[in-house]
Amino acid sequence: MKHLKKFNESVNYYDKLRQSGDLSDIMHIIENSDIIDEFPGLSIDFFDSKSSECLDRGVVHDQLTKVEADYLKKNSITIEIYQDEDSWDKKVIHYIEPKIWKIIEDINVMLSSIGYKIVYNDFGPADTSYELIITDKSY
Repeated sequence: MKHLKKFNESVNYYDKLRQSGDLSDIMHIIENSDIIDEFPGLSIDFFDSKSSECLDRGVVHDQLTKVEADYLKKNSITIEIYQDEDSWDKKVIHYIEPKIWKIIEDINVMLSSIGYKIVYNDFGPADTSYELIITDKSY
């Protein structure tokens, strides 16, 4: 039984969501949101937040404390929105910002119905991606 407890403690938030089936619900909400319709040239990836550039930048720009960012790295997932191009030729995607706020509000309403919310969002490295940080509503 000790081994099972150690295994469960080592499983990250992304894996816990995947195992519970909630990740597929979150993915369904994001993939069926207006992001796809408004920005057809963009791709979406889902991953663990431990390497989120957005959270690191939030600390640098005093939008998050280090404690908040560290907590979110362990207890959230990141949705990255980016242009699907050659990694050497990525372009900034500032053009999404005027429209993304309404889409985020709509996504938050849908996420709330399954117990999650977007707790932070911002551009990623070199403004070539946009990240949504999602965790449970209790945060």
